[in-house]
Amino acid sequence: MYLRDEIKALVDKVLNMARADGVELTFEGGERAGTRFANSSITTNLVQYDQQLTINIRHGQKLGSASTRELDDESLKAVVDEAQEAALKARDNPNLAPLVKGPQEYVPVNAVVPATADSGPGERAAWVKQSIDICEKKGVLAAGYIPRRTRPTASPTPKGSSATTSTRKPASSSPAGRRAAPGRDGRASPARRISRR
Repeated sequence: MYLRDEIKALVDKVLNMARADGVELTFEGGERAGTRFANSSITTNLVQYDQQLTINIRHGQKLGSASTRELDDESLKAVVDEAQEAALKARDNPNLAPLVKGPQEYVPVNAVVPATADSGPGERAAWVKQSIDICEKKGVLAAGYIPRRTRPTASPTPKGSSATTSTRKPASSSPAGRRAAPGRDGRASPARRISRR
């Protein structure tokens, strides 16, 4: 997960590269992880990291935009140049809203539950076991998915305005119960749905 200081260092670097009447940045980056289970066994455990930086550059009433998922210096310079070029080629937009005058003060948003933020494959496996145990007591097989997602975002401007949030989707499970008795094809036949949140 990206920390506020890491995001600030990144966007400050980009803001220092951009030369324009106005610059807006949006950074989004995070982690998606999850554990899927079926027939009372874990079938998939995954984690995916993603990141994206979008820059909007203004020259007068012209606006250019570009995005990158690569955050090395060369890629950051390239995305700034691409947005600059797009802005210079754009038509004037008389309806372009003015940039927020900075600096603004925003209430820090920390929508992260520490137990969820610190959870990993081991904790998800324990939650799967709890779901399986519940289903076994009901005489059904367990199936479900326990997701975890982190999504820090930042929207700074060169005038000092910046809103940074960090959210983590709480883990949840929706195990679907299946009777252990085989159906016509030899597989377990659907019975009823059991949910745990």
